Amino acid sequence: MHGQLETESGLTLMAADMLPGETLRTGNNLAVSLGGDDAEELCRY
Repeated sequence: MHGQLETESGLTLMAADMLPGETLRTGNNLAVSLGGDDAEELCRY
């Protein structure tokens, strides 16, 4: 399963569960990505 949220300021927050075939290890069962064009704003998060 995956999800994506986009803000009015152009930020995109994406999340996904573990990929098929991956071995479950503590900390790898979820991936989160924050993207956008404003590097300064991204670094504040």
